[in-house]
Amino acid sequence: VNDAATYQNWNGVSATREALVDRFSNILDLESRDAMAHVNTPPKRLLDLIEQAFQFQVQNGKYHPKVPPKIGTVLEDYECFVLPNALRHSFRGHRGNIKSIAFCGEEGQLIVSGSSDNTVGVWDTETGENRAFL
Repeated sequence: VNDAATYQNWNGVSATREALVDRFSNILDLESRDAMAHVNTPPKRLLDLIEQAFQFQVQNGKYHPKVPPKIGTVLEDYECFVLPNALRHSFRGHRGNIKSIAFCGEEGQLIVSGSSDNTVGVWDTETGENRAFL
């Protein structure tokens, strides 16, 4: 085989395989360039894709808000705001049922409750302690 005229310039298996890989890569590059030459990307396509990704996160979240949330940032995944649902404090002291309750003070630091036993209680929201009973 080595004496045949077609194999006299043969560089061996490794070199031939590398040359074949190079040729194949060049063919693929030409085809991909030709295919991309005919593709027109619509204006604002990236923004549309980001909006779709955000909507996907909202739809597949654990909680579904009734009002569509505003996009804060695309650098973090969307997480639905959930009100705390664990008991923090139990306010005790009224003898009758509670008829009214309101947050008072700067930034809602106090809770005022009115009861059917004609008493008003003032409570600290952080500690749960009774501040006053009227």
